[in-house]
Amino acid sequence: MANLKDIGYGVGKYLEASDASGIPDIGTNRTNIDLLNFKVATNNAYALYNFKDGMIDAYQTSGGVDAGASTNEIRESSDKYYSGAQAGNYFGNGELGDVTFGASSITQSNDTVAIDTKLSTGSESGGPGTNSFAFSAQGPGPGQNFPWTYTTRYTPNPTATYELTVPNTNGSYDGDMTLAQFNTLTINASVTLTTKQPGRGLFIFVKGNCVINGSLCMTARGGASNPTTSGGSDINAVGSNGLQFGMLKSGSSSSFTNDGTGFNGAGTGIRTALANQTNLSSNGAVFTISRAGAAGGAGKSGNTPSSGNHGTSGTSAATILTGGGGGGSISKDGGPGSAVSGSGGQGGCFSGGPGGGSASRNWDSPGTAGNAVDYGGAAGSASAGGGSQYNNAGGSAGAPPSNNSGGTNSHNRQRGADGSGGLIWLVVGGTLTIGSGATVEAKGGNGGIANSHGNSSGGAGSAGGAIMILHYGALTNNGSISTSAGSGGSGGGAGGNGGSGGLHTSQVDQPQLYNNMTLVSNAQTAQAAPTTGRLMIYEETSTGSTTLDTDLKGYVSRDGGTTYTQTPLTLDTTYETGKTLVSGSVDISGQPSGTNMRYKIETLNQSASKVCRLHGASLLWA
Repeated sequence: MANLKDIGYGVGKYLEASDASGIPDIGTNRTNIDLLNFKVATNNAYALYNFKDGMIDAYQTSGGVDAGASTNEIRESSDKYYSGAQAGNYFGNGELGDVTFGASSITQSNDTVAIDTKLSTGSESGGPGTNSFAFSAQGPGPGQNFPWTYTTRYTPNPTATYELTVPNTNGSYDGDMTLAQFNTLTINASVTLTTKQPGRGLFIFVKGNCVINGSLCMTARGGASNPTTSGGSDINAVGSNGLQFGMLKSGSSSSFTNDGTGFNGAGTGIRTALANQTNLSSNGAVFTISRAGAAGGAGKSGNTPSSGNHGTSGTSAATILTGGGGGGSISKDGGPGSAVSGSGGQGGCFSGGPGGGSASRNWDSPGTAGNAVDYGGAAGSASAGGGSQYNNAGGSAGAPPSNNSGGTNSHNRQRGADGSGGLIWLVVGGTLTIGSGATVEAKGGNGGIANSHGNSSGGAGSAGGAIMILHYGALTNNGSISTSAGSGGSGGGAGGNGGSGGLHTSQVDQPQLYNNMTLVSNAQTAQAAPTTGRLMIYEETSTGSTTLDTDLKGYVSRDGGTTYTQTPLTLDTTYETGKTLVSGSVDISGQPSGTNMRYKIETLNQSASKVCRLHGASLLWA
């Protein structure tokens, strides 16, 4: 079918321009026949469609391709095309290049975006800053026993800190998720990388290797963000399933559409970035931080000292729950009635829960404390009941501004730490190394301490947040990854501890690869040794632009692939949107005589910005 030998004109020849005498518009007719052949092969799913002096392969199967002679050929089985692009996971665009945060300076190279544009504290030229997120709070940081006059926010390395800007804060602690995309990332010892203030989390992409010898920290930086209502710069509520991101993972079978809506409510920046990830079709895993976290500890009522109920801990799996805040404690110095403490707050996908208020009372004045605000909001207000200096309540941990400063007699009680555990997503395309003494952390804050008398009550701790670490290369952890809870402050009744948050690490599949491809056909036998060949290629430039004979080259052989002659290619027509037919004829009479016909097609200069797909090829000879 479809050459002149079949229709009795010019025996043994395919149509060419010199045949135009007496036959109008040979070029258009030839192109139409080429397209008809391709459509017939495609619609009938022919593995290989043979002519008397030619063949066409629409890549309905891999049967027409010599896999042993081809290199980097990846066949997409649903859309039936070959390319050198190997499906893989997205690990960011690497715009910040190779960055090392050092104790005295930043080094940055191979970047398209300056690191200074992402920082609020510290700079490439000026080095680190000191921790700037302070509220004159007396509350200690997690695991630390500071004096009453302690006035700065907890951070692991307060004198060598780099703080990333939280987008769209509008003066609140409810800003968008902070996004940073590195090629490689190193955090040196005694250095902290964190955010300027609480927000909806920190998402870090690293295309290559990541080394942490200092601290990546979102401790007490959870956003006061209600995920069930519209929020973030994208003005959406978080989906009922929570924050979700799908990644290709061998042995997993989930499907998921990575169009960014899995991070509704986190802001437009992170949604746009995540939409670059390949969609899953029964070939990956979906990683989730639940919209609603664990429950807070219940409040108490009574007339004897009693420690607060602990918050519920979250879960650590592919679906993570943050922890719930601790419940307030109670104490009493005689008299009728009961002191009433507040309940801890529920965690959410952007934060662990805050602590409920603690309450004490004396003979004359009952203490009734407040409940915490769910989803990383303010701690419950404390109530000391007045009277003697020994009647006091430590403040509970929660997001500022909050009435968590305890009751009267300030010299005998302590304010709770500001904030609940925040959120970290760390997605690494190379190896991830956490050195000895290094930390990746999103811990809760401690409740304030009251005096030791039975008529005092310690403040409740806030809950740990969530950490999701996804990596392609090996993970070496000689340090710690922690979402531990803040502790309740001591007193006649100790405040309830917050619940620990959830964390999860998982190895995922390789990054997207953009290889140059060589595609070689199986040999087809000619009736006699031909002297000319004509190669047609049905190609699609899915990304960027393709320059013929530079980015796409074709060759013909008559001796089974031992000798090839390049075929100059020209554009014939666009047969579908974005898809073209290109072709060329070549003299092969100088090759060693033979009848084993092959074509070879090369795609060159392939990259994330240039991807050429081959939907079919046809080879005719005469």
